[in-house]
Amino acid sequence: MNLAGFPLFRLNSLQILFWTAGRDFHGTNMRRALASVISKTYRSGVVILSPTLYAIGTVDPMGRITELPPPFQQFQMWEVANKPSIRYDQCACRNYWDPEVQGPWRMREKERGLDIHHPFCQFDRTAMPVWTTSYQSGHQRAAADLNPQKRPDEWVRTRQQVLAT
Repeated sequence: MNLAGFPLFRLNSLQILFWTAGRDFHGTNMRRALASVISKTYRSGVVILSPTLYAIGTVDPMGRITELPPPFQQFQMWEVANKPSIRYDQCACRNYWDPEVQGPWRMREKERGLDIHHPFCQFDRTAMPVWTTSYQSGHQRAAADLNPQKRPDEWVRTRQQVLAT
């Protein structure tokens, strides 16, 4: 089945319990109830992902469930449609330490009017390349007895370089 173009809905740990084992919970089919709620939010249909980001099923606009056969396709965390919002301080990256402002990441955003995830946040597309580059350059600089981080805004600059390529 072609899953391209459909939003990806990642189930949390409680939702996956209802999806897998909660077929008849006090006389209610919990999988159907969950699919009904999801189909109202995502009117075009949605791909259901397990907490480990494997596509395990689909829900069409009418709320009908289709289970996907193995091998399951795996996605990345930044591709998920129901990721936490940064506008409403729902994402944990808002509290990541930012050496440039000597405080949480959200202080930088208030200063500059930015509305982006932290460069190392799992919900940002560039997180892994930025972390890998920073990790390698940090170890190289530490081996040469230098400060592992060139400057406080190194992570943001690395993110901008990754986006430019």
